[in-house]
Amino acid sequence: MNGSEYREKFNDKEWEEVQFIIIWMLRTIARADGRIDKLEIRALNILTKLAKNFKNELVGELIVSVAPQLFYLTTQFHLTAEQMQPHMEKFNKLMESKFEHDFVIDFKKTLIASVIFVANSSGDVEENLTKINPKESQILQEFIGCLKMTDDELQQHPSIEDITVDFRKVLVSKIN
Repeated sequence: MNGSEYREKFNDKEWEEVQFIIIWMLRTIARADGRIDKLEIRALNILTKLAKNFKNELVGELIVSVAPQLFYLTTQFHLTAEQMQPHMEKFNKLMESKFEHDFVIDFKKTLIASVIFVANSSGDVEENLTKINPKESQILQEFIGCLKMTDDELQQHPSIEDITVDFRKVLVSKIN
């Protein structure tokens, strides 16, 4: 399937709901410390440029489609995971109704890898040699919970680690 074929699987209302989830997750991780700084804005910009090269084309298409909205300052995206739970349940059911389970798992892992890319863009290097601070780590765990991902699903190939390595390869290839 190519990008436009994915979009055709959704009606307008469903597409907007999926876009809302993408925006919420990326903005929430970017402002985990209460603000979105220049490095996080840069990471969001890079992510929107790299997205069309993602192996999971649906995540790429969605990120490209929401790029302009990622930078609007609006309170509608300042919701907690608990407040988002009804949206996430609807999202999970929608994705499972549209695609095969393995594709949905890959989609969710690529989405989490995108969030990790943004989380790792700024801040001090923590004890675990990442820039992901404890608040961002907590938010990531909440996202994984909202996406109803099991440990087995997270570890199956490709793992989130594999996907983030692919992100770096794409980034390096675009820079060179």
